Amino acid sequence: MTAPTSPDDLFEPENPFLPDKTDDPAMQQRWSTVLEYWHKFDSVMRQTKFNTLTQTQRTADWINATKLNDRRDDERSIIFREEFFQGHGKEVINEGIALHNEFTKLLEQATPYISGSSKDRWIARYYDEKTGFQAKKYWIRKQFPDYVRRWAEAEKERDALTKDPGFVDLMSYDPSCAAILKSATEFRELHYEKRIGFLAQARAALLATSRLRPDLYAEAKKRLSSAETLCIAGQGKTGIWLERIFKNLTSVRKIEQFVRGSGGTTLTALMTNWTKVKFRYDKIASDMKKYDENRMPRGLYFLKEQQFLSLHYNQRLQYVDEMESRLNSPIIDEPDTFIRIRHAIDTKDWIEADELIQKAKTEPLSGPNRTRLASMELYLQQFRPKKAESKSADSVNEAKNKIDEMMSHVSSSIKPMILRLLRGPNANRSIHQLRWIVYNNKWCRTHGYLDDEKAATGASKDNREMTKYRADHGEDIGRNDTLDFETTDQAYFRKKEFANHKATFMHVNLDSGAPGALGEWLEHEQDTKVLYWTTFCGHDSGIPKSANWHNDLLFTLTQLRSASRTINNAGFMYDGIGFPLKSLH
Repeated sequence: MTAPTSPDDLFEPENPFLPDKTDDPAMQQRWSTVLEYWHKFDSVMRQTKFNTLTQTQRTADWINATKLNDRRDDERSIIFREEFFQGHGKEVINEGIALHNEFTKLLEQATPYISGSSKDRWIARYYDEKTGFQAKKYWIRKQFPDYVRRWAEAEKERDALTKDPGFVDLMSYDPSCAAILKSATEFRELHYEKRIGFLAQARAALLATSRLRPDLYAEAKKRLSSAETLCIAGQGKTGIWLERIFKNLTSVRKIEQFVRGSGGTTLTALMTNWTKVKFRYDKIASDMKKYDENRMPRGLYFLKEQQFLSLHYNQRLQYVDEMESRLNSPIIDEPDTFIRIRHAIDTKDWIEADELIQKAKTEPLSGPNRTRLASMELYLQQFRPKKAESKSADSVNEAKNKIDEMMSHVSSSIKPMILRLLRGPNANRSIHQLRWIVYNNKWCRTHGYLDDEKAATGASKDNREMTKYRADHGEDIGRNDTLDFETTDQAYFRKKEFANHKATFMHVNLDSGAPGALGEWLEHEQDTKVLYWTTFCGHDSGIPKSANWHNDLLFTLTQLRSASRTINNAGFMYDGIGFPLKSLH
């Protein structure tokens, strides 16, 4: 089908239809409710154009493809559409217009401070169909306002600097920096880190002028600029370091010693350190290309070059230490606690990582493993946000309210399983285990080990039959557990002796008893290496749930994990929306 050229072409109903082959009033009512939700969804999309035309057209086709008669397959197709409007669709209906207005307002505020191409990139990010609604809501409400504020502050400082009487001196001592600051258009074309760098560079030049040592400024700038060019320092670091030199060093003698000296804490020594740590990073980057799935540490996201260079030196140093340790340590030899610590680090669960590190300190470890544990603790100290350390934990009531709110967005097909886990005495552990294997879905997709085609193959009837055969014969047929109507017993889960060292895709048919079986499995503490290798893949009778569906589930489970930990640690259990907490004892 050719995509329409206008949003108004999308939803003109050909013939809004009602069921034509069933006399069941309940089914007729259910379908009428689906259509009612659809028209609300249609209205939101008309106003916000939230998705691309192609994506929205696919949703329109999917709704209008339904025929209702007496066959179970057709009833099930309505159930899928009901679930859509109880989960993602309902969120879009309830919050889509408000979110669109928030983004539009913020973008309008940002427009005077960013280039046209930058604005286009933010619009593209907003309409990116690979980004789920929850993720968009998060960055629009939690991140974007701060970006807009910083862009405005940078522009305000640029304006003030160009009006400063000392700017004439800057034109003489550093004409390239002055020219960029003088041109608002050229300034806004820069990446934010470079903008901040040029502002710092200008402040440093003015300080150097006031100390009558533009020669030291020029010399330091030349060396630092070469560090950026050689990619041993990040974007904007030239200006940041120039300002540190001329602002923090108290005398001209100390400045000269730092810039022109060769020992200890001089610029020469710092640049030598930057070169060494970048060499280690480059070697890791080269080695990463050689690793297949069985050697590359699962869960790990490798930083791109500029991401790495933007870190403070101590963070860069600790990052390469940790990367080298992980790449050189086969998973089969890893202590369970270490695997759990590294998973917590990868998912930025800093509280969990800290608790596990403290626990590991009490365990009998070899000398090398004690060294590696100390390295992980240093990594935690370097990367854990300072505000997270000082922020008080949610109260028990806040945690319960958070669960109530999050559960209202969970799709009906998986909600009973999650409620079952939350109501258990080990809810924190159970939700953590589910979150782990859902996180692996995102990691596998990012690294090319999973896509919708592979997920559909794994969820096929053929693989279900292979799952049954394996259970009956005690063999390991392959990496796919296909959990369906006939394979919901615990016997159909891949045996531990295979699953703790081989990748396993767990294809769970959400339109069957499989979620209940998975819930039962998750209620028991699973082997760490089994969780490390297992990937949850939800599907509806062979039709895989999208990457966005899994990403939204991961976001929800992250919130639920935090809240359930608070509740469990306080000695309570969750008992459902609207019900009081129960005592664990």
